[in-house]
Amino acid sequence: MKKATLKFISLVLSVLLLVSIVPLSVFAAEEDPTFIYVEKTSQEGGVADYRYVDENGNEVATESNELGCQSVSLPSKYSAVDAGYVTAPKYQNTTGVCWAFSAMSLLESDSIKKGYKTLSQADYSEAHHVWFTGRGLAQDENDLAYGDGYAIDEPYNQGGNWRISAASLARWSGAANEIEFPFYGSNTDSMSNYDESERYNNSSGVILESAQEFTSMADIKQWIIDHGSVTAAFYYDDGFFNSSSNAYYNETSDVINHQIVIVGWDDSFSASGFNADCAPSGNGAWLCKNSWSQYWGDGGYFWISYYDASIRLFAGYSVQKSEDYYKNYTYNGAEWYSAFQFSDAHQVANVFTASGYESLSAIAVQTFGDLTEIEVIIYKNISSGYTSPIQGTQACKFSAELKNTGYHTVYLDSPVALEPNEIFSVVVEYYNPNGDTAIPVEAAASDGLSYSCRAGESYINASSTGNSWREVSKQGGYNVYVQAMTKCNHQLDSQIKAATCTESGYEKIYCTQCGSVEAERTLDKTGHSYGEWSEYTYSVEDGKRISTSTCVNCGDCMKRGYYTNNIITLDKLMELIMVKFREVLKTIFTL
Repeated sequence: MKKATLKFISLVLSVLLLVSIVPLSVFAAEEDPTFIYVEKTSQEGGVADYRYVDENGNEVATESNELGCQSVSLPSKYSAVDAGYVTAPKYQNTTGVCWAFSAMSLLESDSIKKGYKTLSQADYSEAHHVWFTGRGLAQDENDLAYGDGYAIDEPYNQGGNWRISAASLARWSGAANEIEFPFYGSNTDSMSNYDESERYNNSSGVILESAQEFTSMADIKQWIIDHGSVTAAFYYDDGFFNSSSNAYYNETSDVINHQIVIVGWDDSFSASGFNADCAPSGNGAWLCKNSWSQYWGDGGYFWISYYDASIRLFAGYSVQKSEDYYKNYTYNGAEWYSAFQFSDAHQVANVFTASGYESLSAIAVQTFGDLTEIEVIIYKNISSGYTSPIQGTQACKFSAELKNTGYHTVYLDSPVALEPNEIFSVVVEYYNPNGDTAIPVEAAASDGLSYSCRAGESYINASSTGNSWREVSKQGGYNVYVQAMTKCNHQLDSQIKAATCTESGYEKIYCTQCGSVEAERTLDKTGHSYGEWSEYTYSVEDGKRISTSTCVNCGDCMKRGYYTNNIITLDKLMELIMVKFREVLKTIFTL
């Protein structure tokens, strides 16, 4: 949000007309799905608000709203700041990218909580995240997500939310370190036109593991304890802020315009601590980290009432180490805006081609609803002329339960070995035991966002009971949200660099695929390596006959005369005799 005058960028946007994503003729008549859509409702300041709706525009809840409920096992007061898991508040200046500052703060806190980084080390780049999210359309046609993403001219003035950030991070676009891509809020031109080669720079060493939406107060608090923070959006206006207590309460349900990070809570925070003319109905407040610098509020922090009428879009991120993985196979470059909804379980699949010797170690999916049960089947050795994702050898099968709407990584107990150019598939069956089953898919979108789906990528089983697979691209549809992550099965080779008199050498064993060094030892510097001695010639500088020898590596020159330290060695004596003999011969023949 721009802290100065907030301009209302756009009023309510119409529901996206996406019914024709995949023609209903794909499915058996009795199994035609209904649809759930993500409706963009408003965009003000730095936040793009949304809600989930059905085909008739009626709001669909992901689960019952339990923000007023409390778990007896949770403490009544907690601060992740005091626990040392929260990085210092930053300054977004007049840009509209509070959503990016929130996203990077979530990643930083979980990195610290898991011990991947210290508090001083965790500093991730908002500039990189905003640019490669707002300019999500990759320029490299070999990018599996090519054709997906935003094409925004001025991304630093564009609002966002946790879903937009998560989709960008899920394709491993970032997170990069702040020192490489510093944020200059007063000069956004200096943060533009980053080279395409930097799109997948994740120098922070972490990648997104999960991104989940919460509507339960107990879930929010537990996530903060486990991961350090949760993001949320609300409507900010100076008139609702009590600067003496750094407390905020808005009693009206307005559009949201700013995204912040919740880093703690206090159930006993007094209702009297807010503005006297509009006090909340009860005690309790969230401790929040803002992005308006450390000079705003209480060192950059403030309190917002549990009862604030506008606060919503609660979500949390978790991370994993990027060094643990080699490739990310995903066709998805942006967040989903539509989902198939069935009364029973249904399958979707993505087909990929391995780029090297790898082990399929994890898969990731998007879900909608409070609980989704998935069954995953991995097929390998799929024939080159495949027409369905199951025309291969079943390699493994496993199940998982996934809570909350969001992005989830699921790990394989036994990795599946892959070879270069081997075609493999990830088949996922979705099932919601508590109601209709929703399966997120890409969809034709607006506001500078586009998708593409190429032949042979995504498939949907049109029948819940048989194998009636349909290729999505041939039905005018878009990719499903299923991705695969691999580890490198190292192909080792050795390399030796000889030591010289000027520098040490090395001997190392490294992987020819990913470049990782498995073992290395240093070869100490050697002494000078001199060449043959020259003939003796008279040196004006030395005043005698001199012979020289030069080091072949560094050019160091060694000299010697007829006499060295008044000692004549046998070889020097023989050389002297030969020199004198040649001089005698020259004298005889010149007479």
